[in-house]
Amino acid sequence: IMEVTGYERDEIEPHMDLREDLAIRSSRLPVIMDAVESHFSIKIELEDFMDVRTIKDLAERLDSVLSRKAPSKRPDVAQKEQGKVLGLDIAQKETLKRLTFAEVPISNDSFQPLELSPLDSIIVVGPSSSEDLCRQAGDIFRRDYGVHIDHFFYNSKHSEDEESLVDLTSDSGLAEIKESIRNLESLAGLVLITDEAFETRYSDTVALSDFLTGFFKIFREFMDKPTKKMAVCLQAGTESPSAFFEAATGLFLSAGLEFGSVQFRTVFLDPITDLRMALRSAMDRSKKPIQLICRDNELYTLQGKSSAILIGDGRTGLQLGKDDVILVSGGLSGVSAELGRSLAPFHAKLVFVGRTPIDSQSGSISENDRTALTRKKLEELRSEGIDAHYYQLDITDAKAVQSVIGEIASLHGKITGVIHGAGLLRDNFIKRMSPSDFAAVVNVKFLGVLNLFEALDKAVLRFFVGLSSAAAIQGNPGQVNYAAGNRLMSGLLRSIKSFYPRINFKALMLPPIEGAGMAENSEVRELMRRMNASYITLDELSGMFLRELFNAPKGDVWTLFMKSLPSLSGAPLDTTAPLHDQSIFSAGTAQYTKSLFPMIDRVTDLNMDQSSLDAERTFDQEKDLWVTDHKPFKFLKHPIVSAIMALETFMEGSKVLFPYLNVTGIREAIFLDMIECPAHRLVKSNIQVRKISENDGNVLCDAMMFVEKDESGKTLGRNHPNFKAQVVLSGKMTKPDKSFDGFPVLEKELDTRPMEHSEVTNWYSDRSDLKGRYRVMERLDGTGHDCIRGEFIYKQSEDFSKSLKTRYQFSPYLFEAFMHLVNFYLAMRDDREKKILIPFGINELNCFRKIGHGEKLIVQARKRGGDEKGVTWDALGLDENGSVVMHAKGIMMRWIFGSRG
Repeated sequence: IMEVTGYERDEIEPHMDLREDLAIRSSRLPVIMDAVESHFSIKIELEDFMDVRTIKDLAERLDSVLSRKAPSKRPDVAQKEQGKVLGLDIAQKETLKRLTFAEVPISNDSFQPLELSPLDSIIVVGPSSSEDLCRQAGDIFRRDYGVHIDHFFYNSKHSEDEESLVDLTSDSGLAEIKESIRNLESLAGLVLITDEAFETRYSDTVALSDFLTGFFKIFREFMDKPTKKMAVCLQAGTESPSAFFEAATGLFLSAGLEFGSVQFRTVFLDPITDLRMALRSAMDRSKKPIQLICRDNELYTLQGKSSAILIGDGRTGLQLGKDDVILVSGGLSGVSAELGRSLAPFHAKLVFVGRTPIDSQSGSISENDRTALTRKKLEELRSEGIDAHYYQLDITDAKAVQSVIGEIASLHGKITGVIHGAGLLRDNFIKRMSPSDFAAVVNVKFLGVLNLFEALDKAVLRFFVGLSSAAAIQGNPGQVNYAAGNRLMSGLLRSIKSFYPRINFKALMLPPIEGAGMAENSEVRELMRRMNASYITLDELSGMFLRELFNAPKGDVWTLFMKSLPSLSGAPLDTTAPLHDQSIFSAGTAQYTKSLFPMIDRVTDLNMDQSSLDAERTFDQEKDLWVTDHKPFKFLKHPIVSAIMALETFMEGSKVLFPYLNVTGIREAIFLDMIECPAHRLVKSNIQVRKISENDGNVLCDAMMFVEKDESGKTLGRNHPNFKAQVVLSGKMTKPDKSFDGFPVLEKELDTRPMEHSEVTNWYSDRSDLKGRYRVMERLDGTGHDCIRGEFIYKQSEDFSKSLKTRYQFSPYLFEAFMHLVNFYLAMRDDREKKILIPFGINELNCFRKIGHGEKLIVQARKRGGDEKGVTWDALGLDENGSVVMHAKGIMMRWIFGSRG
């Protein structure tokens, strides 16, 4: 208590009330209980302490628990000790993980029934449309477990005899059930049944929220019974679990953490499976998961499993641009606002909505503070070049949502994407949570989706992302409303997806977020630490979000992000890293097809928080067929790594770091030192990529490549890079400017004769040892004063063994042609000139599209300057339609033998 309150020992008295005198809120009680577990080496249940009021009550309850529980090591303590024995630092082993969800089988061989007695009673609440099913369920409980059954029926479809039914959506309709719960002295169980008629009436409607709140009211009443033993929610007769079924699962997951002695089950029953088998599974204490799924008389549960995004043939098809309007709910101060901001490289318009009035000039101090903060955030976004707007809106108000969406569409355009991040926290334990607090938290998530989706034009909507919580997957003590609301929203998004498969729906289950979100306060942080729940940073979240939106399969509707979370038997998670074959390499939560990233062998570290990547590339003539062709000078003993492949490596590394962006160019590249590649020898190099800035929708990365050791074996490292460059990425491919300074090179400027293909081939043979694929020029039209023009035909070649069928990030051999033009210029102006220029760097390279096999391009270059060290040229490549494909500024070429005479 001293730890969580700051009180000194002599200030704490036995009579002091925990909540009123010490201000211990519900979020602090688990922290105190955790400290008790650690101090006394026991495992205790939260329900043992929820009813205590004073310090004296707490001490007496602790004494009672200690008297009946033998000391034992808590699982997390044992895990940490085991880690020490194995020499592992568990904290240092945390990595980002991405989990998706699928049904996995559960063995149904063993059976450990929940103990019930003939004195126990069970209340079965079911739909009038399935009265026979409800009575069958009651008969099974009565015959198999010897208990007394009370039935209550609610109206799941319109009927004439509504007076004989209870209404779970109103207090008056619940009065009879609540009275029975209070009066039954040995009430052991509560069973709620839903069916297909229920889904027809309540699914995707506002009434579903009222029904869920009504169920919470009778559930809370039931949890106050000292005789409680089990609670079951059974969905029957449908093809798939419903949104309400998921909400009940979220509710039970949290309840299970508050009441460890009570058995909670949600059971989905398909039309084939035997009802007795389903109820038997629900009563089986040997089954640990809370959610059970019965299909074809087999038993399953929903499991989260590590699943990497395969970065293969491009993106999911989602494209965003300046005409797109993205709506972000949750205001401008939370996680959703940061995710909206992460879309800056795509130049979309961002429209934020929240409850804070932005035009308020009066009101409470806190309201004015929120207003000022919202204005400040909006100004910051606009100062960064983002087209951002804000509207005050309560998304639980359907009419207000319709009105604001209409205004947004008229002023900014129709909404093409949604990030629904609005949320509310009103934490409390189940026994003390008011129905209004339960409904308020649920409705922001659930009605927010319903109202927004109903108001949107589905024909233009491309994605709808709902920010859910890991609490929806695992539950959280004191957050039954938050867990139920987020899981209900997630189930609703999955349900809507089945009707609108074209739209990309995502329910992202978020762990605690560093620096933002609802877990960013000292009390929750301490609780998360004690629960072994690790925070992720905003940068990590943004990277995961963008990968999910642009790279992940549309079928992955539910996704959980995490580093570490508590290991809870009620919600199985498999965090084992997914396997992959040799055609793929892993980097973070993604896997990359090697044929699309041939210049990356292995990623040794990918840090989304720092936006950095470390990778390796081993050059080998047997694998890198292109190497043998690249021996540009006759005096070289061995072939060398080409500048174009170094640039390709940097582009690939940047693309691995930002797979949702497009590589658009290179800046400030310098080719400092050769990397020789002798035959029958492996030459290992290291690649480092670091994001250095983001502005005007462009991300700029710093990249370098270096070999670890030189020929003599001396260690060199990153302080002696062989190649350096900056890589430019953007949300979409850039379009060429209407004109380029000094271009095109016109035919009338040329004052030398052409050089035909045979002469070009002879030049390559006389002046270099370049072969095959590096003899890129087809012919030269001629040269003029400080200019040259020629023809290049792209010939697709197998540059790597094992037929990788690579597709490069840019068109490397076209840039090779640019550099060759400079040397051809010398030869064509003076065929006695024997000196050769070597590429040293390039100031700017812009790639507008990649070219295909057999494409013919006109390549041209102009000299921009020169001195005794070398010359500088600009170059341009145009296709047969006259469209610019690639543009280079400041190609720096150095004389290979001393100064120029």
